[in-house]
Amino acid sequence: MNHEEIDVILNVIAAVCDTVKLHYLWRPILPDPEDDMVLELAVASNAEVIVTFNTRDFVEVERLFGIRILTPRKFWQLLREKKHEPICIETAQLIDGSGTTSG
Repeated sequence: MNHEEIDVILNVIAAVCDTVKLHYLWRPILPDPEDDMVLELAVASNAEVIVTFNTRDFVEVERLFGIRILTPRKFWQLLREKKHEPICIETAQLIDGSGTTSG
């Protein structure tokens, strides 16, 4: 993926994001304390998925919080499978080359 494609994908994601305030209600819980902020944001925003290369530090998250932990590769596979869902349409078009998005 080139820089332009990455920018388009990030713009699509940013377009559907909401601002969430963190209150640091519990910490630490993960092996790497710097990952706790990512988990807390995911919980506060009712995220379904955390996308990370660092899956080993998030092993218990799905069991404890019901949040799936996916590598970027697995996440893109999921997007390709869900092309019919509104959040995935433009990103899937970019990935399979059938269209472009505007940022």
